[in-house]
Amino acid sequence: MRDGYLTVQWDSRLPYVADWPAAYTETCRNSKQSGQLGGGIRTWHRVFSLQSYYPGILNCHFLPVSSEKAMARNRNIPRRGRLQWSAQIYQDHASQPAALLVYKATTPEPEAIYPAFAIQVYTTVALDQENDPIAICRYLSREISTLPGPSFEIYCTPQSDVFACVEHQRREIFHRKAISPSRDDGLFPGIAKVALSREDPQLQGVIFVIMSYSFRDYPHYPDDEAETGPLFVNFDRYFPYQARVDLPSPKPDDDEGWEERIWPEREELVVRKCRNIYHVRRELASLHIRSQRDDVVEDYVYDYGLGEDEGDPNRSVEPPRPEVIEAWQRRAESLPEEIAVAQPSSDKAAIVLTSGTVPIQEPGLRYIIYVTFAHSNENPLTLEMIGRAFTAAILESLPERKTVYFEFCSAPNQSLGATLSFHRELMNSRPEVGVALSQPALGQSARKFPQEGYNRENPGHREPYQTFFVVLDRPDFLTGPGVLFFLTDGDEITDEAMRTVYKLYMEREHPGDYHIFRVWRSVGIHEAALRLAMIY
Repeated sequence: MRDGYLTVQWDSRLPYVADWPAAYTETCRNSKQSGQLGGGIRTWHRVFSLQSYYPGILNCHFLPVSSEKAMARNRNIPRRGRLQWSAQIYQDHASQPAALLVYKATTPEPEAIYPAFAIQVYTTVALDQENDPIAICRYLSREISTLPGPSFEIYCTPQSDVFACVEHQRREIFHRKAISPSRDDGLFPGIAKVALSREDPQLQGVIFVIMSYSFRDYPHYPDDEAETGPLFVNFDRYFPYQARVDLPSPKPDDDEGWEERIWPEREELVVRKCRNIYHVRRELASLHIRSQRDDVVEDYVYDYGLGEDEGDPNRSVEPPRPEVIEAWQRRAESLPEEIAVAQPSSDKAAIVLTSGTVPIQEPGLRYIIYVTFAHSNENPLTLEMIGRAFTAAILESLPERKTVYFEFCSAPNQSLGATLSFHRELMNSRPEVGVALSQPALGQSARKFPQEGYNRENPGHREPYQTFFVVLDRPDFLTGPGVLFFLTDGDEITDEAMRTVYKLYMEREHPGDYHIFRVWRSVGIHEAALRLAMIY
């Protein structure tokens, strides 16, 4: 075998070759001399598989030549400038440190394109090392194989939970809109809306939440992280009082001849636990492509919602308007006489409405409803009025003789995370109480949560959710979309599906991703009643 040299050139802008030179030349002697390219290429006679193995390869070839010429060629390879993560530090709306990181050359070319699209990254762990933001970018951009790619905006102060992250993001969106467009601070025009997939082009908010220090394991990142993996969160960018539920039109199925079913709720918040990290990195790598505006010809143009009223956080603490309170009063007065009202002696912030003066053991509907909007929670009469109005509106939409047991509680604050914690404590103190729709055919104490439609793909492959409660998060719940349904503690792949489907066809040994939280916003009070009664 003759001597020669192997030359490989690749696109040095790609993140996964950030630490490589712009070109690689290896002197080969009798095919014994071995080199290493990203851990994948060992010897020169595999050169022809390089371009299929690495999508960023621009050119590679082996040329037989004398050793002296090969060595001279190696010394004369031109070196292109490297790209690197460039960080711009700024303060968010809460005056906490944040960083915008863009992957670009230290001396950018005039024609270089950098999409004004940044994936929003939060953390629940402290970023106490200087290079943590860049380490997070390397961790998340590992599967980016084309350029230009997305940038990352990292909020460096850890949040208490994922719900605090969403609340922070809504406030940051509002804050960025308020910044003068003429302000030259190096930031993007705003926080772009995101399209999750081609099948779901609806633009919404997306954040990524780091839950562990896995990002520090460079370059040996695992493909599966079990419970240490991050969270992928999509949510409605609107503040609750400004929220709307625009249902899509049914799409006909050309093959089956039937229309897709439209459920009367919109996903307010969905939190996915990422276990397959390789898969989620692939998703992140294409978000900036899918999220481009369709109404413009230019590439990399995004919708930042600049001319759109997505709400003002200051209005969320305003008390209900007089006309809203009058609507409560009118509807409360229509409550049937057989509905009794009671206040638990141990809790002034709770009211129970039940069918009959003596509560029946197994009412048809038994739910706990939390009121999170601003109201006088020190005055039981206000909570009672809200409870009476809600119960009257629900019963009006249900068949006669439907028995109910509704317990209304003033939530600790407007945070869904605090409401969830409160609900868990409440249910732990009442292990004998079943909350949901009664199923007499299955036994006197059997109850079922109204969760049909939560998984549009293969609900039979997933465990049903075990926790369900109702939230009233805006005062005009009688006329507007002010009813939320909160689901958690479920959605894991069933053992049978793992055994018969996933391991058999997908050869997966590790548990897959699952949605740990789902929050729906009902289109209206009538639709909320049908959902609670499981009348579909």
